[in-house]
Amino acid sequence: MLFAYTDTFANDARLIKSAVSWRGTKPELALTPDFLAAIETPTAFYWGAEDAFGGADQARAVVRAMPDATLEVVEDSGHLPWMDDPDRATHYARQFLQ
Repeated sequence: MLFAYTDTFANDARLIKSAVSWRGTKPELALTPDFLAAIETPTAFYWGAEDAFGGADQARAVVRAMPDATLEVVEDSGHLPWMDDPDRATHYARQFLQ
């Protein structure tokens, strides 16, 4: 796993450690439905169906709560779906940005 040997991985690990305890996500960091509903910026989610932090159902709930969000669920992919199929991720991002 090449990602494990990058600065990004180390930074992500520090971020997760500051946001999560053995009890789960710290409540003060939770994105509530009201918070999500207030986001007016068009937002695209590219989400692995098998994401260990929340699968496709979690992604759909987030997108439903936002007024201008789209979702691409990548089957047979986990937390980093853009690394599993960079070409597909690039295509999705380009389509969204046009």
